[in-house]
Amino acid sequence: MIQVWSSPIRSFHILLILSILTLFLTEDFKKIHEITGLFVLFLIIFRITYGIITKNRYEKISTFFYGLSDIYKFIISILKQKEIRYLGHNPLAGIVMILMFLILIMMTISGVIGFAMKEEEGFFAFLITNNFELGKEILHIHHFLSNLLLALIGFHLIGVAVSSFLTKENLAKSIFITGLKRKNQ
Repeated sequence: MIQVWSSPIRSFHILLILSILTLFLTEDFKKIHEITGLFVLFLIIFRITYGIITKNRYEKISTFFYGLSDIYKFIISILKQKEIRYLGHNPLAGIVMILMFLILIMMTISGVIGFAMKEEEGFFAFLITNNFELGKEILHIHHFLSNLLLALIGFHLIGVAVSSFLTKENLAKSIFITGLKRKNQ
């Protein structure tokens, strides 16, 4: 067995999941929703920073990026039910992580600005000029992004299930509990 995910990364993953769940459950509780959204932004900044400075090669942000040929080979391996195994993020997981991080950043920005413009409330309302109509449109973008995030989460969960099945490895146990994975054969 090899240590792939450190406790800071496992903690990040758990806190991000709990925060996203909280965001979807507190849409009508504006202060809790806003504080949680800002906490998610903090988590994303932490993950990116940690992914730059970490010595653990599997946790580096650079491992989210693969060439088109690697992505293609990985998709073909899944379709053949002989998935190419990666200790860190596989090419599709890397794409999903990048998209999730970008969407969460855009959601935080659109939520804070839209809320401040439309409702004249929130932590940053004093910095933003009131514009009800524009704020309303920005919040529509925020809601669209939340639906897109849900789709990515679904895609991610399906990917974890398929990878766990094809590689015969409990990926959930690895990312949440142990941080360990089998060494590549």
